[in-house]
Amino acid sequence: DVLQDSQRGLCADVATRLRALRGEDLPQRYRNMTVLPKHCSRVMQNAKRLQEDLKTKTKSVTRPGPLLALAFPERVARRGKKGRFVLRDGSMCTVKDPVLQNEDFLAVGRLKNKVVTLAAPLLASEAAVHILPS
Repeated sequence: DVLQDSQRGLCADVATRLRALRGEDLPQRYRNMTVLPKHCSRVMQNAKRLQEDLKTKTKSVTRPGPLLALAFPERVARRGKKGRFVLRDGSMCTVKDPVLQNEDFLAVGRLKNKVVTLAAPLLASEAAVHILPS
């Protein structure tokens, strides 16, 4: 992870990590987090290498949610009740990040003991691609 979270998992938002990678200030609610420069550098080096390898085969992705959903289609989740989300297979998970709790759909990148530790919002149309049968 490129951030060290002193509040133990309250920030699961991918967009906040992307801000850290770009060297931007973190939102006020995440000021307690520490950016890990060595980790950021390693991620950027790997991203550059991948970009070179895939240069002719990819188009620009402007939002992280659809990319996570492609990587983990089984982890597309819809909001349930009280901060809980239902994954595509019907299992439940909890979202502690207050920013993500109010989203209707999430692409979940990482779970730990059924708690979402990394995710990004999805539009309903983006989630439908992964939830509805083709």
